[in-house]
Amino acid sequence: MTVLNTDIEKTEIPPYSSSSERIINKESEFFSKANNRIDICVNSAQPSLLIRAEKIKKSIFDAKSRDTKTRYITEITSSNLPFCKELMKITGELRILEGVKANFMVSEKEYLIAPLGLFHEEKLGQQG
Repeated sequence: MTVLNTDIEKTEIPPYSSSSERIINKESEFFSKANNRIDICVNSAQPSLLIRAEKIKKSIFDAKSRDTKTRYITEITSSNLPFCKELMKITGELRILEGVKANFMVSEKEYLIAPLGLFHEEKLGQQG
């Protein structure tokens, strides 16, 4: 019998949010709260966004400096390959799964669900 921990906090970013900054802030906050592990499953568009958003990239480094284990699952494509290689350097653990459509993160304390299509690459370059 499996018992689920019902004390885990859920953070959901509402759909139709036009604020990339809000999403970046929520993800950075999520990384800062984790102590032991962060498991991330993202679609093929997200590795480039994770690497290009300096605030998120810094949050990944900060989590790693606290010895928080970070693992990624994503689909690798020709367009995201350089970003996946960068994620591999940062985290050390990247798993491949074809056809990933979800964007969510799980830590020992909470989980974050981000609906698809919320990031706008043109706004991302302005974040930092």
